[in-house]
Amino acid sequence: MSIQPVDVQPSYPAQKKAAESLPLPPGRSYQQSGAQAGADSIDLNAEIPALPRFDKMQSDKSTRNEVAASIKNADSTMVEIGTKIDSMKENLEIIVKNFPPYPPGSNERINFLRNFNSLRQQIDALTIPRPNETSDIALKLQGLGTGKGGLNIPALADSVPEATDPQIHQAIGNLDRARKTLDAGRAALAGEAATLIANAASR
Repeated sequence: MSIQPVDVQPSYPAQKKAAESLPLPPGRSYQQSGAQAGADSIDLNAEIPALPRFDKMQSDKSTRNEVAASIKNADSTMVEIGTKIDSMKENLEIIVKNFPPYPPGSNERINFLRNFNSLRQQIDALTIPRPNETSDIALKLQGLGTGKGGLNIPALADSVPEATDPQIHQAIGNLDRARKTLDAGRAALAGEAATLIANAASR
């Protein structure tokens, strides 16, 4: 009886279709090639597209803040003007209400009149437009000068012969009217604040 040889074929484990990924050494990266590399890569140095709408929003906000600050400063200036008007009135009332009153030609009378005129000049200095002040608000302050178109507070003679008692009484009346004009202007500014801010941002 003959024995047929058996044809034994060696068997090998099936190869994997794709090589397993090896861990990356520190600081190294695999290079991709072809279209896949182009699709997956990101240029971190590329400029971010401009956002004109965002820039405009930032600009509008900055403008509104500037106008709001200008309005606040103008209101503070009006308060300061009011304080000076009150001091001017006090100087004049001391002259005519003091008993016995300060006679014409006395040093005390002349000093009070000079204080009155000095405060008047300080008010005019406060109405000069400041840097970065919007035109609308600057005009409102300029309208509070001591001239006829504003608070209408004429100067008084403060040297011999100085202002008379009747002139001083008239000046006190002018100061009362000036105070009312100032208070009305301050109230108007507060009422127009929102509109002024909105108009400035829309320009």
